[in-house]
Amino acid sequence: MAILSRTARGRTRLATSWLLAGSAVATLTGAAPASAASIPAVQPLVFDSPGWRALPQSDRQLFTQFAHVSTTFDGHAAGVWSPSFRPDRMARVVGALPEGAGPGTRPRYAYAIGHPDPAKLGAATPVDLPRELGLPAVHRISDGPALDKLRDLPFYEVDDAAVVHFNYGTGASFDPGTWLLSRIDVHEAFHHFQSTFRPAVPGQPNPRDFPRGPAAVHALALLEDRVLAAPGPARERLRTFLAIRATRYAQVPAVVDLERQQDQWEGTARFAEDRYVELGGQTVVHEDRTPEDRRGLFFHLAGNRSYAVGAAIGRLLEQSTGESWRGLIAEGNAPADAAAKLVGTPEGAERERLIEEAKGRHDYPGLLARITAADLPGLNLDEPKR
Repeated sequence: MAILSRTARGRTRLATSWLLAGSAVATLTGAAPASAASIPAVQPLVFDSPGWRALPQSDRQLFTQFAHVSTTFDGHAAGVWSPSFRPDRMARVVGALPEGAGPGTRPRYAYAIGHPDPAKLGAATPVDLPRELGLPAVHRISDGPALDKLRDLPFYEVDDAAVVHFNYGTGASFDPGTWLLSRIDVHEAFHHFQSTFRPAVPGQPNPRDFPRGPAAVHALALLEDRVLAAPGPARERLRTFLAIRATRYAQVPAVVDLERQQDQWEGTARFAEDRYVELGGQTVVHEDRTPEDRRGLFFHLAGNRSYAVGAAIGRLLEQSTGESWRGLIAEGNAPADAAAKLVGTPEGAERERLIEEAKGRHDYPGLLARITAADLPGLNLDEPKR
């Protein structure tokens, strides 16, 4: 759910979504996951420990979530993605923001969790946490360069030493009061893990270059969304989706690179996030509604839909062919590429039949009317969002 940038030494830095907000920044990113309001609140674990009880509730909620991540990956790392994806084993430096503070605020203090040299971060004091949490050594950083670095952090960063950095607090992007924090943490850690993948496309396409038409092709994109979300046999839904996508790509090749890159990047991160949620005993919740406003509709088409599309393809492939698609992703395939290799893309009369059946089943005329009414060619992305 974030902008990716890398330094020459391999640092991964992520900033909040511009596609979701509709900013004029010309960088590739995607949509946010479900809102915190739709995800359960965190009840801190209870221990007979004066030190634990003395911590602010937000800190106990934070450590409760980290403990849940650790427990889930201890038992289910291979089920989430692979045994080598272990976000729970990454060192972390997380800053405690004043209540209601946003980016650019210096944290009141920070916690270094499993950090190899906390003294380098500033004034570091060991924190005596209950052993049952299963966390590595934790230090409280009350002052020093780590707090200055966190002040300047836009969202989330994994540095050259593979140390995770983010800020948390009530109302912040990482709010320890809901389970959304650990879901975003796993999602963003997966982006760092993706540095081991071969990218689906060279370079980073600019979503502002996404074609504004023709309307009929964009309506087919909305038809893809509905096919993937509908009930029915997994293999049949995949082949119908592939039939529609092949037709779209033949008509407007300019959408291919951006969709392949976003589906591989955000779609598989959403898949891993969802698997963590499921295997951790919670319920997956996402608000993947198609926006009603024309600006939101454009950004949906230009990349935001890739969260749901890539994750849905992964789920359907797991149901129909098992986990082999995950290896294809690491080799540089987008989810749709993997699906084409594993279940085949329909051709000729079969393709036409599947598309016509999907159009009838999911009100393609209504989707086309929606796209036409939005007049995407006339949309000025440089006007401030109202």
